[in-house]
Amino acid sequence: MLELLGPALANAHKRTTRAQSKELSLSAPTMLGLTAREMRVAGLVADGLSDKEIARQLGVSFATVRTHLNNAFKKLGTRNRTELATAMHNVPTSKHSH
Repeated sequence: MLELLGPALANAHKRTTRAQSKELSLSAPTMLGLTAREMRVAGLVADGLSDKEIARQLGVSFATVRTHLNNAFKKLGTRNRTELATAMHNVPTSKHSH
């Protein structure tokens, strides 16, 4: 009987583990109230990139980066890049949802 249940239990465990990790990776932006793009931009700020570098890396305009940053500042109650970077380094995720 155990021989029959073993593979089924292993597969169920894999599905549960995958679902939990997906949930964790998606929950950080939601917990903070940030959109996925705001989270990405904020994470790149925390990594030390300039707005121009972020724009180049994401393939968006400088103005779009500033919009996402300003939204993140408001949502997180931060006033500048340093405070935002500090807040992002305290987020319990693997590398800012890259």
